[in-house]
Amino acid sequence: MSYSQLNIIERSKLEALHRLVWTTREIVCELGRHHSLIAREIERGSLRAVYEAPVGSTRLSLPQHLVLLSATISLNLQMRADREAGSGSQA
Repeated sequence: MSYSQLNIIERSKLEALHRLVWTTREIVCELGRHHSLIAREIERGSLRAVYEAPVGSTRLSLPQHLVLLSATISLNLQMRADREAGSGSQA
């Protein structure tokens, strides 16, 4: 059975979503990965009870990581707001 590791963009998205207190299953749906992979990655990369992408992958320098993280957080906040707005109008 083959597998693929999370790349830095997926790790950054995971970090942003984890900080937004998304559940593991919500993150799985967003990233399109298996739930056990996400759960293991959160457990492996968690420091101080918060997932941090650089712990999982140190290929990018911290400034590069912060730029990616900032863009990812902005995108995901907008996506979550759009989802919540859509579910509110269906009630």
